[in-house]
Amino acid sequence: MIAKNQVPAMSCGERCNALKLSLLSVMCGASLFVASPFATLWSVCHAMQTRDSATLSHEINWRALNGSIKQQALGSILRPARDELPDFGSSFARTAVSNAVDVAVTPVNLPAIVDQTMPDIGPDTTDDGAVASADRFALLRHAHAHFLSPSTFEADIRLPGHLHETPLRITMKIQSWHWKVTDVAFPRAVEPAPASTPLMEASAAPSHA
Repeated sequence: MIAKNQVPAMSCGERCNALKLSLLSVMCGASLFVASPFATLWSVCHAMQTRDSATLSHEINWRALNGSIKQQALGSILRPARDELPDFGSSFARTAVSNAVDVAVTPVNLPAIVDQTMPDIGPDTTDDGAVASADRFALLRHAHAHFLSPSTFEADIRLPGHLHETPLRITMKIQSWHWKVTDVAFPRAVEPAPASTPLMEASAAPSHA
């Protein structure tokens, strides 16, 4: 007689089926996790095109993004004049840039800013064969994306007309169980590597001493 609380032993076939189901669940979960930042990136791109400010508000961490843009703007302004700009001038520049970014970079204004700063992608624009479509979604097909950590994702997008500059870099992080854009690094000129100078020079000419 089998005790009431005794669980019947699983057969070999049942154990194999349960193991397969568990592995399938893990694989599906991993696939969804890997695909999730790409889905968010696609959603942001679509929201930019359709001027969907509600989606942009949800998909972007605006405080982090504004801070990133402020740092880049201040770096481009203060770096060339750091030895010439007095302290009060530097403080004024920081305040002016901070206020300008706070006013301009919003879910409503961002698509218009991107339209003004991002070059048009025409059907004849084939920089190195990278992009040959008027649709900006084509950019995502040529993005180099990778995980920096399980909670940080980065995508580098080479923009037409900026072949000699760094790519547009978009960083996303998991916040409140959702991927959000936290940083955007705009293209900048690549500084050439300094030329190496020989430590010693020797002449093979015979001496006439």
